[in-house]
Amino acid sequence: MNTLLLYFKSLVKPILMISILFYSLTVASQDITQLELKLQNLEGAEKAIVQLELSQAYFLKKDYLKAYAYAEDGAEYFKKNDIDNFHITQELLGDISFDQNKYKQTISHLDDVYDYYNRKQDYKNAGFVASKMGSAFERLNNYNQAVNWHNKAYLNFTKSKNIREMIITQSTLGGVYNNFGDYKSAEAALNTAYQLAIQHGFTNEFDTLKERLKIVAQNVALNNDSTTEFDRNQTKKQNEKISEVISQRAKTLEEIEKLSEEKQLIELKIRVQQDEFEKKILSEQLAKLKIEEDLKQEKLEKSNLMLALDNEKLISEKKTVLLVSLIVVVILILLALIIKSKSNKKLAQKNYEIKKQKTEIIEKQESINQSIVYATRIQDAILPSPDKLLSNFSDAFVYLNPKDQVSGDFIWTYKTETKLFICVADCTGHGVPGAFMSIIFSNILDEIVKKEKIDNPSQILERSSTLLYEKVKEQGRNLSTFKDGMDAIILTIDTAKNKAEFCGAKNGLILIRDNNLKEFKGIRRSIDISSPNHNTKTSFPSEEIDIHFNDIFYLSTDGYVDQKGGESNTKFYRKPFRNLLLEISNKPMSDQKEILHTTFLEWKNTTEQIDDVLIVGIKI
Repeated sequence: MNTLLLYFKSLVKPILMISILFYSLTVASQDITQLELKLQNLEGAEKAIVQLELSQAYFLKKDYLKAYAYAEDGAEYFKKNDIDNFHITQELLGDISFDQNKYKQTISHLDDVYDYYNRKQDYKNAGFVASKMGSAFERLNNYNQAVNWHNKAYLNFTKSKNIREMIITQSTLGGVYNNFGDYKSAEAALNTAYQLAIQHGFTNEFDTLKERLKIVAQNVALNNDSTTEFDRNQTKKQNEKISEVISQRAKTLEEIEKLSEEKQLIELKIRVQQDEFEKKILSEQLAKLKIEEDLKQEKLEKSNLMLALDNEKLISEKKTVLLVSLIVVVILILLALIIKSKSNKKLAQKNYEIKKQKTEIIEKQESINQSIVYATRIQDAILPSPDKLLSNFSDAFVYLNPKDQVSGDFIWTYKTETKLFICVADCTGHGVPGAFMSIIFSNILDEIVKKEKIDNPSQILERSSTLLYEKVKEQGRNLSTFKDGMDAIILTIDTAKNKAEFCGAKNGLILIRDNNLKEFKGIRRSIDISSPNHNTKTSFPSEEIDIHFNDIFYLSTDGYVDQKGGESNTKFYRKPFRNLLLEISNKPMSDQKEILHTTFLEWKNTTEQIDDVLIVGIKI
């Protein structure tokens, strides 16, 4: 049992994510009843998006029938109008089917999704889909297909350079091979995962992989005298080969026999004559030997009679000793059989419990991973696309490098006839909690700018703080314990008047003009649930900026400058960051993005990434 606990030590953290996921969901999603009422007044793409949100909400509540129905309705619209969201919905239908143990239905939904991601060369998501296909085939006890799809997942994660998923996939393959009884392949897969973890500094995986390798070794020892399904397959193949060889050999002998038939008849006649002559000679010799043997036997019998009398007493004593020894041996054998029988029963029960608990934990882990993947899909579907921002400029870039699969850093953009609004924001935390907070603030910004028509950056941030307070209060949450919020930059650009207006909550704006850098700092205040009466808070100030041709604006969160690394394992800090931007500002924006990414990786090296990273560069 201690080995079992160590084996699944690494799975405790993902299980705890369930509580974080539902905590975030209560803040991030609207009431399901309100969404269903809202759905009645919507048509087209907006209706399909809400159906996708409702499906995800019911999926998290494990109401699979409603989750499947809403996803199916949304898929019907997306199939004709939005092929990207159609495949996202198909993937969700596959996950819902998986949780209902409908594994054939899961495979039916996901097979086309895998081909779609491969056509797009989106190898990362193709890897996730292949991994789910492998798990579905494993549940159907189709181990060949399970191994095939997990290998496809590994190949796609290798193409996308997703080291963590490469390690997880090889570890999963080790489990599949182990369950199949192919312990040699299981050990090879786990060793591959272990070497990847060492090479890329994933130290938190070391203990887990060592324990799994130890368990494979234990399974080898426990099953040396048993026959696994893998062994039976190997034996069947060997028997087929032996039968083929025997068949071929019999045919060859038959051909030889036919070719030499006449010679064999002549040889047999000669040998019969020789045998008769030799038999006559041997008969005479045997008669002589018998007379001599009878004389010797008479002498021997007399001698043996004397020996028999002497040995009779000795034999009697030996029989007594032998009988006692035999009784002792029988008793010991019976005791050993009884002990072994009890031990085997306990071992069988323990193995059953281990396998059952392992299956339950793996299923929970897969369910959590699927929920996180779909949090990414929902976030992508709701938040404005970075392409929407880039389309407004001749030269610009967006560099987003999340710490986890989903990000708490996000971009929000909106364009009217006179102004372009850009928001670069950093929500509290990262991963799933940060992602749900990003959806909340995206909805808040939509309401303030699109519905309330507020266009002043200072007023937008003040109103964001007020709306967050009201929404949390409406849900009846304890305001004193709610610590979530957002640091943000709001920049509006009026190209007709050649004016820009900036306001920042903690984060600042950098302007480079004629090889000179100027920084506009935000105030040291976040957007949180402080009371709408801001008597004790510093107001968010706006600052107007004249814009010139070839001006470059940089908007960023604090993830880049706060990342630890280098020889002294210190933060990158703002001054080196400003110097780096000034140094690369004359290069094309696509080159600047690549340099920022390369510099970040070289600085971080093997150190763990501590936060999401987001930098936006736009050239006027």
